[in-house]
Amino acid sequence: DDETLKNIDFSPTFISLSSVNINDPTAKMKSELLFGDVSQIHMSQSALYITSSVSAPTSYSWCPVDAECSVSSYSPTLSKTLIHKYALFWGSLIYKYSTTVNGSPMNQYSMDEDGNGNFRLVTQNYAWSSEGNKNSTELNIVGTSGKVVWSLKNIAPGENFQSARFIGKRLYLVTFQQIDPLFVIDVSIPSAPAILWELKMPGYSTYLHPYDDDRLIGLGYDTKTNQWGGTQNGWLKIDLYNVRDVKNPEKESSLVLGDAGSSSDVLWNPRAFVWYKEKKLLLLPATLMKSANDKNEPYRSESAFQGLIGVSINPGAVIEKFRITHIAPDSSLEKKWKDECAQYTSTANT
Repeated sequence: DDETLKNIDFSPTFISLSSVNINDPTAKMKSELLFGDVSQIHMSQSALYITSSVSAPTSYSWCPVDAECSVSSYSPTLSKTLIHKYALFWGSLIYKYSTTVNGSPMNQYSMDEDGNGNFRLVTQNYAWSSEGNKNSTELNIVGTSGKVVWSLKNIAPGENFQSARFIGKRLYLVTFQQIDPLFVIDVSIPSAPAILWELKMPGYSTYLHPYDDDRLIGLGYDTKTNQWGGTQNGWLKIDLYNVRDVKNPEKESSLVLGDAGSSSDVLWNPRAFVWYKEKKLLLLPATLMKSANDKNEPYRSESAFQGLIGVSINPGAVIEKFRITHIAPDSSLEKKWKDECAQYTSTANT
């Protein structure tokens, strides 16, 4: 909150949590030390959640004297996520609980706390057999006591978890194998989350962002089938989804940029997503590729653009407005650089 200054330092072996009440001139720094790895964190106004991946059997675990340890019994072949919760109260960090759930979260957007203090976490269970991909996605809701009050298991079996976003009483979830299902999940009742609908389309989104009360922006890849029948990433794609009617969500508009091999930092770093809401303008850093038209290597691409793209996003229309780059498009740029640098080159012995 506004009255508390918090600092979180991470290292491979321990986490140092420090807090101080900045409105109290006599307040002293308070610290907690937590040993273990850190995968992702989530912070609400009243709590801090720290997660880590665990995959060792209990028989290999031990607890030092006078230490409080949290390790559950589970199969060493099944990945788990260990969750620690700390309450934040008047500059203090108060340990609440530790628990585990199946699978692994993708990023900080895979988790959320509702208004009643229930922690919601989407994870991927990784599995493979002679029959192929056996991955599945699940939603776990952990109550205030640290007990899992409900799990929605086996979502999209055989598909990979790509992105998630909690917005109000809904969870929007994207998985992908051959097509992109966008799931709309009701999480308003912690003990009874329910899949309301799913929208299937080619490609997939790795980042979801709220547009307004009825719409959602998705950024990811379009996909195409290669000559061997497999699915591969194609163009960079921006979608605008209308989710007002949860029984009939639809894709209002799309924009594809570049060719196969194109990418954006936003796909793996949401902090690079710059949304100018008042202007309905997305500022997107991007590297665009184009086909090299090489008959001997039909999948070879070459650079086409690197810089910032301005994209106007309005209901029913996603349109590119401008591009800004510091790299000149002139194909002779490399020669110009060499000519410019030649004046500073010397062959004299030194």
